[in-house]
Amino acid sequence: MDSDASETPRTTGGGGGADGDSFNRALLEAGYARLYDSEFTKRDGYASLERQARENGTGLWTCAS
Repeated sequence: MDSDASETPRTTGGGGGADGDSFNRALLEAGYARLYDSEFTKRDGYASLERQARENGTGLWTCAS
């Protein structure tokens, strides 16, 4: 695995291209993706976005029990 791939967060929303990072962030923040358990340098920030979306019942998290 090359270094670029290891820095790409794995979300259900995917992402890709040069702007995949901000696309994934937007999906998590809007509650339309979840973070897979993986390691990368920005993981804590992404986990925080998912946690906020869950707590606020944002996006798909409105249906979570």
